[in-house]
Amino acid sequence: MLRAEGLNQYYGQSHILRDVSLNVPKGRCVCLMGRNGVGKTTFLGCVMGLLPQRKGKIIFNGQDVSRLKPEKRATLGFGYVPQGRQIFPILTVEENLKLALPYRLGGGKELPSLIFELFPVLKDMAKRRGGDLSGGQQQQLAMARALVLNPSLLILDEPTEGVQPNVVSEIIKVVRRLVDEGLTVLEVEQKVPVAQKVGDFYAIMERGQIVAEGVMADLTEDKARSLLSV
Repeated sequence: MLRAEGLNQYYGQSHILRDVSLNVPKGRCVCLMGRNGVGKTTFLGCVMGLLPQRKGKIIFNGQDVSRLKPEKRATLGFGYVPQGRQIFPILTVEENLKLALPYRLGGGKELPSLIFELFPVLKDMAKRRGGDLSGGQQQQLAMARALVLNPSLLILDEPTEGVQPNVVSEIIKVVRRLVDEGLTVLEVEQKVPVAQKVGDFYAIMERGQIVAEGVMADLTEDKARSLLSV
């Protein structure tokens, strides 16, 4: 469904991404892993169109989307949950969710019931301001807002970072359920145990390059330790 081909990206004179190629198969979850500062978030920024790549292509469902703006990619089926959540703290949970409705694939003026089925806590807190939620609840809100778009590709940037363990478990269940029901997911994930539970495939970055990739079942603890230096 999604294919990156030879992406190169620079910050000033710093070469951040170096010929990065990655394939995300339809209906599967690929976990992009690596230490801090190796280029994972930059890669997601290029995939979403938030950052320009110097060279390379982004292919989505056979279409070259490399020069499309982020909002156009959203209309094609991209859903993005950035690192740090970026919800609107002064808006209510319901208002945060409804902001995505005008861009929902297939239209619709009502929030899909699936959102509250996946994240029941958001239904209970629909009238509360986003800024009043816990970090884990805000992460669930950010994911729910992306799902309101009815995406065919969900891009998650460290969704379990800074989240309490019980919510981490809920996020794992939600992601795995969505993938099992046919959604394609690209997730940046630092926690190896989480990646092993949600991912079908892994790719590991170091210094702006993919240095290893494969089937998640083959990523043993010893192999992860050697590749990730953890």
